[in-house]
Amino acid sequence: MNGDPILAYHSAFDQKFLEKALKQTLGYTQPHTWLDVAEMLPAYFPNSKTGGKGLDNWADFFDLEVSARHHAAADAMVTAELTLAVINKAQKSGVTSLRDFNGKLKYYRQLKNIHRQG
Repeated sequence: MNGDPILAYHSAFDQKFLEKALKQTLGYTQPHTWLDVAEMLPAYFPNSKTGGKGLDNWADFFDLEVSARHHAAADAMVTAELTLAVINKAQKSGVTSLRDFNGKLKYYRQLKNIHRQG
């Protein structure tokens, strides 16, 4: 993986699980930038009416075919397709680097926190 960014839907669970497994089985401890697709989607599609925050909700919103839910390969495929939608939207809005992308996510988190406090 060479320190490349890692994508996951609700990445906090996956991050802890994978980092622990990689360290225990392979002695691998290289840090990565983790990108949460569940966070990326509302940041780039803030006015989308999905009916919820789950993977199924976003798959339905984009009319994606899900062959089998809660199967790693099928969930990974849907996550990849949703990521492509986000990347396409990001590029159209002028995002050209991972740094720009992370900046947009940071701004989204700040807005979300302001709304929670207000």
